[in-house]
Amino acid sequence: MEEQLKKNDDINNVFEMIKKAEINISVPPEASESDRGLYNLLIEGTEENDLRKIYRFVYSVEMGCGFFSSETNKLRSAYEEALEEDKDIVVRILNEKTKVIDIVCSCHVIAKEYKMQILESHQLTNALIIYELIRQLMNQITIEEIRNSFNYKNIISKAVIKLADLDDQLFKMFIQTYEYKEQIYYIMSKVLGGLPTKSRKIYVDTIRLNSKDNNLYTYVRILLDTIEADKFDSIISDIEDTINMRWDGYLKTLLSSKEFIPGILINSYADLILNCLCKKYQDTNLFIDDLVNVVTEFNKAINKWYNKESEFSSMYFIYATKLLFLKKVQEVNRISLSKNNDVYDKLNNLFENNRMIHYKHLNGEDLYTCFMDTN
Repeated sequence: MEEQLKKNDDINNVFEMIKKAEINISVPPEASESDRGLYNLLIEGTEENDLRKIYRFVYSVEMGCGFFSSETNKLRSAYEEALEEDKDIVVRILNEKTKVIDIVCSCHVIAKEYKMQILESHQLTNALIIYELIRQLMNQITIEEIRNSFNYKNIISKAVIKLADLDDQLFKMFIQTYEYKEQIYYIMSKVLGGLPTKSRKIYVDTIRLNSKDNNLYTYVRILLDTIEADKFDSIISDIEDTINMRWDGYLKTLLSSKEFIPGILINSYADLILNCLCKKYQDTNLFIDDLVNVVTEFNKAINKWYNKESEFSSMYFIYATKLLFLKKVQEVNRISLSKNNDVYDKLNNLFENNRMIHYKHLNGEDLYTCFMDTN
């Protein structure tokens, strides 16, 4: 009996320890100016509740010495003992934590498999804990593990869905943090399938759609290819308005800014944009109207005066981009223009009257013929 009471007292002390644990970080007097600057980010971020400042400090520590000390080693042992005894109590303790640096350090000392178990807990409701556990797991798990393990994909996907439900801003921060990492594309297909319309719109409103680079093209293709067939149409239906509005707005901004465009824009999200355009142009009349408008505007733009050849080329490639996407929509949606003389005439006027310009910029590709040969 006495031994049991002592054991109960011991484990209660462990629970109390992790409950009261606080991480106190300071810099020595001889610290460099850069170290002091990083430390100030932590102080300012904590006072202002600015997560981006706090995480700039966190990233710097993780890339340097890491969150390791004799005190964190004690905390590691305490969490291990507490989790072995009663995971639910640990989850309830974590739910009460609010200081970001305490959350970061607490999650760092928890072993990977326990992180997964905590994320699976239905009792876990602290969005900051969920975000931090996901963040650390995304950094710990290899591409091969997340690609080939259903368990990892399933647990992290569900956790991201829960995060989106609990906190829009943390969900956005997760997207922004991992958009350029391959790991996210193996879970986002399942995430998007489980998100409500509002969160799907937040996702596509957050990604860097307004970009010329195509470094992520293969990753986005992985995302699209792994969306479950019965979820694909509802996802595209939910996001098409946002995607199409952002893409159209981006091309208009490029046109007015006179930013140099070296070629037709096929960026990282080109296939996602195309899917959304195909959804929009299931209305054939709308497709024909918009095609005529683009051709008319293109023809006017070609005949304007430009101070620099680079301005003309940039204008040309923006309109050629619009036409290329419309051509792809026509092919996918099997839209026939064979009986529409007005479209024939406008396309003919655009391409036949400016044949050398098109040949120079498109390296011989004939967009006009591509449009007219589609039955």
